[in-house]
Amino acid sequence: MLRSVKGFLKFISIERGIMLFMIAMGATFLIAKNASLLGAVYFGFVAFCGWSGVDAINNVYDVDLDMKSDPLRAEYTKNLGKLGLCISLIFFAVSMSLGAITGIQLVTVFVFLGILAGVVYSVPPFRLRQTIYKPVVNFSVGAVPVLMVAAFFNVFSVQILVLLLLIGISTAVNSLWEDLADYVSDFDARARTMLVVLGFKRGLYLTILMGYCLIPLMILVGILFQL
Repeated sequence: MLRSVKGFLKFISIERGIMLFMIAMGATFLIAKNASLLGAVYFGFVAFCGWSGVDAINNVYDVDLDMKSDPLRAEYTKNLGKLGLCISLIFFAVSMSLGAITGIQLVTVFVFLGILAGVVYSVPPFRLRQTIYKPVVNFSVGAVPVLMVAAFFNVFSVQILVLLLLIGISTAVNSLWEDLADYVSDFDARARTMLVVLGFKRGLYLTILMGYCLIPLMILVGILFQL
C-alpha cells in the first residue's frame, strides 16, 4: 500500500505540484494584499492540479527514460497503463473547471495556456522536454500562476512583470537542476536538452550563473512590493 502511494506521488511529481501551489498562493498575497487565505489556497489548487496533470502525462511518455533515473516511478507508470493518461486528463479537467468557476475568461485562458505548454512539453511529436527549448517551456509554466492571479484581480503593472520574470526564471533554473540528475539518461536517449548540447560541466556553470541572476530580481521584487 505504502509503495503504491509513493509511486502515485512520484507519478504526479508531488514536489513540483506543491511548488506551483506555493507560487500561486504567494502571488495572490503579493498582488492582492487583502486576499483571504481561502482565495490563495483556491488558486494554489488550480496551479497544483494543472501541473500534476502535466507531470503525469510527461511521466507516461518518459517511462523508458525513468527506468534508469527513477525505477520506482517507471514501474508504477507501466503498471498504470492507459489509466495514467486518464489520471492526467482528470487533473487537467479539474484545473480548467476551477479556472472557469472564477467567471473571468482570461483566468481560464491562462490556465489553458499553461496546460497547453505542458502538453507540448511532454507529448509526441513535439516533446520539447527533449529539446533545447525545455527551459523556455518551464518558464511559461512558472509564469502562468502569476498571470492567472493577475487576471483575476485585473492587475497588470511593472511590479507584476518583474514578479513574473522572477518566478519564470526560477522554474526554468529548477528544470536545469533536474536535467543535471537526468543527464545520463537524456544523453543515452539522444535528447537535445541544453545540458546535453552544452556538455555537463558548461551546463552546470550556466545553471549556477542563472541561479545567481535571481538575486537582483528578488531584491527588486522586494522593493516594488515593499516587503
